[in-house]
Amino acid sequence: MIETVDLSISFGGHLAVDHVTCAFHNDALTAIVGPNGAGKTTYFNLLSGQLRPSSGKVVLAGHDVTRAGPAKRSKLGIARGFQLANLFPTLTLLENVRLAVQAHVRPHDDFTSLACRDTLVIDKARACLNTVGLLPRAEDFPTVLSHGGQRRLEFALLLAMERPIWLLDEPTAGMAAEEVPIILNLIRSIRADGARTILLVEHKMDVLRSLADRVVVLHNGRLVADGTPGEVMRADIVQEAYLGVGGKAAGRQQWA
Repeated sequence: MIETVDLSISFGGHLAVDHVTCAFHNDALTAIVGPNGAGKTTYFNLLSGQLRPSSGKVVLAGHDVTRAGPAKRSKLGIARGFQLANLFPTLTLLENVRLAVQAHVRPHDDFTSLACRDTLVIDKARACLNTVGLLPRAEDFPTVLSHGGQRRLEFALLLAMERPIWLLDEPTAGMAAEEVPIILNLIRSIRADGARTILLVEHKMDVLRSLADRVVVLHNGRLVADGTPGEVMRADIVQEAYLGVGGKAAGRQQWA
């Protein structure tokens, strides 16, 4: 579905992403992990088009999109979730999702006037809210939602876009402990139909164990490990990257 070939980007001579070659396939959830400053979010920004690489390329469904911006990549199939949800605070939950639906199903129409009376758009928006468990709050505003609730609303927006590739940047970050299982179950249900390739940046080991088919580890901008969660968590290079030499045994226990 999407791959990078020898992808690199430097800032002031520092290689934030260092010649990363990696392919991500359909119907799989891949967690991208690594210590702080490893290049994870930068790599996401290169995949989604927020940044242009210094060298290498990004290939999406067989098309070289290295020089394409975020809008073009979105049309070709990428949906991006950020660490902080991007929502319209003065619109209701239904209105937020309705605009996302209309951008997908009627991209050339005047959404400010049409969406309010288009039953196809409204019904689909309500279905997306129902999927994430927010339909009873359709007339509320995002500002009254908890952080977890806002994340669920963002997922409703991504569902409305109907993109086959999702990039989720720390979807449980800053969330109350009781909200994390709700988000994890929602991700499981969304991927259950097999229609999406999901990449997520995540730090929580329980999230990796419960969700990921595959774990890719970045360290100092380089890809240093790639495999199943069990394989990666046992790798010496991963233990050293997280804990330093000498901390491997304790690290294995922490990741187990």
